[in-house]
Amino acid sequence: MLTTFSVGGVGAPQRSQLGSFAGFSGDSFRASIPLYYSKPSFRQAKQPSMKLGGRRFGGQKKGSSRWKSKAHAQEGDTGESNSNLPTPLPQPIKESQPHWVEEFADPLQDGQDSVESQLVPGEAGVGFFGLVSESELVREDGLPLLRQGNPEVKQSAVGVPMYVALPLGAISHDNKLRSRKALRAALRALKLVGVEGVTANVWWGLVEKEGPQSYDWSAYEHLISMLSEEGLKFQCVFAFHQVPDLQGSELPPWVMEVARGNSDVLFTDRGGQRSYDCLSFSVDDRELFHGRSALQMYKDLMISFRNQFASELGGTIADIVVGMGPNGELRYPSYPEDGRWAFPGIGEFQCYDKYMMEDLARHAESIGKPEWGHGGPHDAGSYKQWPHETVFFEQENGGWSQEYGQFFLGWYCGRLVEHGRRVSLASQEVFGMYPVHLLAKVAGVHWWYLSDSHAAELTAGYFNTRSNDGYKDMMQMFKEVGFGVILTCAEMQDDEQPEAARCSPERLVDQVVTSAIDNGVPIAGENAFQRYDAPAHGRILHTAQRLNKSFAFLRMGKSMFEPVNWVKFVRFVQQMKHVRQPEALMALEEAGDDAAHPPLALTFEEIPDSPLEYHKQLNREQHRQLIERQ
Repeated sequence: MLTTFSVGGVGAPQRSQLGSFAGFSGDSFRASIPLYYSKPSFRQAKQPSMKLGGRRFGGQKKGSSRWKSKAHAQEGDTGESNSNLPTPLPQPIKESQPHWVEEFADPLQDGQDSVESQLVPGEAGVGFFGLVSESELVREDGLPLLRQGNPEVKQSAVGVPMYVALPLGAISHDNKLRSRKALRAALRALKLVGVEGVTANVWWGLVEKEGPQSYDWSAYEHLISMLSEEGLKFQCVFAFHQVPDLQGSELPPWVMEVARGNSDVLFTDRGGQRSYDCLSFSVDDRELFHGRSALQMYKDLMISFRNQFASELGGTIADIVVGMGPNGELRYPSYPEDGRWAFPGIGEFQCYDKYMMEDLARHAESIGKPEWGHGGPHDAGSYKQWPHETVFFEQENGGWSQEYGQFFLGWYCGRLVEHGRRVSLASQEVFGMYPVHLLAKVAGVHWWYLSDSHAAELTAGYFNTRSNDGYKDMMQMFKEVGFGVILTCAEMQDDEQPEAARCSPERLVDQVVTSAIDNGVPIAGENAFQRYDAPAHGRILHTAQRLNKSFAFLRMGKSMFEPVNWVKFVRFVQQMKHVRQPEALMALEEAGDDAAHPPLALTFEEIPDSPLEYHKQLNREQHRQLIERQ
């Protein structure tokens, strides 16, 4: 199936035709892409501030940008595409199996993907956000890259860099980069409209599939080479978790073999059900995996990646996002996507593997309360229940606010922060001397945020209640270890949520961003649902005023390149590039969807979506059902 759309710039350009891509040719593919380059022209705004998407912006002086494109190439391609999108729920992102076209039979030739970096490490090195050694990184020409005493990421006075997440199945289950020709065409389109780079998961279960410390980086070599050739940055996400129904994301088979013999290496709920999303935090330092601990396995994988791509670190590879739990987020798997949980359920505590229970018993003994070390609260309900249906999470005098509840929550949430510290320090030991940004993800658990107990946050490991800031200790830890933070659900608005579920994604985002800024932690954002409507983009722009790192848009797919969505996405990218320039934003707002000019004709085989699509009507229906239940 062929998809044709047009894209372009913003403003009233002075247009000159610079050239055209060489026509791609193949049995099922042909693209001829005339390129026009323009410098956006922004009208002088009459007002010092503007209103966009229901939010008012103030800011600084206007600016402009010039779009660029890489050299032309010709690649062959075969295969068919298909997409079968399931219906999502109005809840945090659920990663699912995408339907991709078959692998193209045009592997990159040896030598195509070797790109020399201008960056070389000095004798010691520069860590990220405050971890600076006595030496500094230098370029090959001898100029300093980053000087001691100035390690912080500085907030742009203009805008926020944009990344786009690749489809979850961009790397096949047999560790090959899929749909290379269509992907390259998509990357060129992203580059043309001003996207900084892309983000993609590095699946542990694919890279170390064959056996302990046997790594295969071939697919990622092709991807990073392609990004380097197209002038795009790479935000690498180490995925030490698996995604339900996504073939190729499973934990390494030899790790699962250990889990089958000793299921206590997995998170466990009160009923004894195991979670296969990731390994329990309790085995971070237990050498149960062929002589290695979980932390050693994570670190060894990162060392192998560093050794393989050292020349690209600080060049094409700009960010390293280190997975620290389910879905790559620093949290417990308290709301699993295997049918046990449904939105807006409170979830369940995940501390019943024998190693976690041993740790709880030691902690209780240390404070003279051994009777508190036999397990978690017995009256905390089950996955799908609401707070008022339990005793522990009751609004008034619930167990969460009593002495035992405070003890248990302090231990449970404290172990989460300690896990984050361990993984962060291990990552710093690997990448600390390279000029890359290290980041971790924090989940956007926004349901029941307006209740006193914040039940869903508590079971996820965030000790956030009416009387306790659950993100302060976490941000202090990230500051100490030199990490930045990525927060999800940046596009979500309170008035779109079911009132009965006491949701407040807006207040949650504000709290986490404020906590990060107060503690000097770089903060980035990403969306939970793939949306192209003005209210969602307006909310992101509002939050982006305070982001000092970047924003990742989830995710690339067929729907992104549909004409109506692509025009909106192009305008959104330009808004993010000028989010701190009110005059430029005003010009973009006035131009509306007609801002896509001049046209770029692009014809290529469709790129299927990950089956994550936002359906506003569906959300309204589910909200109505929730309200009727109240």
